[in-house]
Amino acid sequence: MYKFNYEKVELAIGYHFNNGKLLKQAFFRSSFAHENGRESNEVLEFIGDKVLDLAVMRILLEKYAKSNNGEEYFKANKQEGELTKIKSELVSTGYLAGSFDELFVEEYIYYGKSDLNNKATDVMSIKEDVFEAIIGAIALDSNWNMDKIIKIVKKLLHTDKFLKQSDVDTNYVGQLQELASLAGLAAPVYSLELLRKDDSMMWHATCKIKGIKTAPNGFGFKQKDAKKDAAHQMIQLVRAYIDNAKTKRAQQDDVFARINSYVQSGEINKPEYEFDESFDEDGNPYWECAASINELGYTYFGYGSSKKEAQKHALTEALRDLR
Repeated sequence: MYKFNYEKVELAIGYHFNNGKLLKQAFFRSSFAHENGRESNEVLEFIGDKVLDLAVMRILLEKYAKSNNGEEYFKANKQEGELTKIKSELVSTGYLAGSFDELFVEEYIYYGKSDLNNKATDVMSIKEDVFEAIIGAIALDSNWNMDKIIKIVKKLLHTDKFLKQSDVDTNYVGQLQELASLAGLAAPVYSLELLRKDDSMMWHATCKIKGIKTAPNGFGFKQKDAKKDAAHQMIQLVRAYIDNAKTKRAQQDDVFARINSYVQSGEINKPEYEFDESFDEDGNPYWECAASINELGYTYFGYGSSKKEAQKHALTEALRDLR
């Protein structure tokens, strides 16, 4: 815990407090407050929780609702269930904790001895509590100015980006299945685990694809959300795999094209090849290629998991001498 830096915290939040003590109180854990005769952030958290719900609801209606051509009826472009789902995601423990992490002010949380003894300094629900307490402090300090509160909430929760993304197809599980098939990879395999920590529960999903070394981890309060999170991350890895494969193919094609140009110009005759296949401990094929170029009076050797890869490595060695 560092000496509280009002200027840094206010700059991170994007709000200047008239009463700095309210801001500092938002960082007082109840254990610290009880041990040091201070007021904790619990009531500020309670206020922030309710104000945050109202602010998010206003933001959603601002985007998805409109007056009905001057009529008395209220009309929204999304159903109640859709709005509830979006709101729940925006104010979820994981999302609020992540938004707090982005402020980079965690070192200013005042923990009590019991927190430190229980190693509770990285619990998501604590970060959520502080985030809500900050919103509660802003509500009191601004005399419940909802325009200011909404402006801060939009900034801290990145609501514009979040809502734009929510309007796009986010069926990452299906997208990954299709992308893996197009790349010639095996189907994704997911493993799920229910995590219990303190008073919260969360699903942890791991996504694996044979041929992709990294297995991303996804988290969510529902199984499908955890799978979606893991699939979203794996999509980026599969795209990188595809790009890398394209690069390798281009490099291979370049090697063969350059050798062919020497053949076409009459500088060398077409190389003669001999291949030998073996297998590693896991039964995977391992190829050796011997490429003989008479004009150079030498046989070049290459190795790889496929005949073409071994051939390419052998010709790469030959190119060095041809140059």
